[in-house]
Amino acid sequence: MQLSPRLNLLLLCLVGAGLSAGCGESSDSQGSGSGGAGGSGGAGGSGAAAGSGGTAGAGAAAGSGGQTGGNAGQSSGGSAGNEAACPDSPPRNLEPCSQAVNNAACPYQATCTTGAKTFEFVCGSDDRWMLDEKPCEHQAEHCGELPVSCNQGTWSYWKGVNAPPTCPITRPEGDAPCTPNDGECGYFCADGVTWTVLYCTGQTWVSDGACP
Repeated sequence: MQLSPRLNLLLLCLVGAGLSAGCGESSDSQGSGSGGAGGSGGAGGSGAAAGSGGTAGAGAAAGSGGQTGGNAGQSSGGSAGNEAACPDSPPRNLEPCSQAVNNAACPYQATCTTGAKTFEFVCGSDDRWMLDEKPCEHQAEHCGELPVSCNQGTWSYWKGVNAPPTCPITRPEGDAPCTPNDGECGYFCADGVTWTVLYCTGQTWVSDGACP
């Protein structure tokens, strides 16, 4: 059957339009589909996972080491606190103590003839307090708060059975009355330099004559 030229042209146009539409739809579809794949570039956003590196902040837990160190410091500080085992007042010589507890020297201050001095008591191997005897230079110097005196160049604690001898605060004059409890007492002379020692005979003071 032979078609007229006009009908052939119409058919060609219809077929061409259909094909172009189909092809165009297909290509558009593929283009949009493949374009969507481009969206996978959003996976690059997973790089935000790198932000999980913030968990490195857990390193702050290392700060707990400070707590451990603090506890250790507190513990060791406690052992250094053995000074707290010292009696509030100076112990008597040969008074019982414990080396397990009183393992550090205990210092105490006293006002002596030549001024304030610090004396230390230690717990001996026999678990008894004893004065840490140190050198002195003024014979028969006494101290008000402690029964100690300078005896032959060394500070000594009174070891007698009776009460320790007393000394007047100011230097007595020779031949001045004294009591039986007074003993050997040292003082500066009026010049403030020369040292003199007076002895109580039981009734009067006797000077060594050192004062000019």
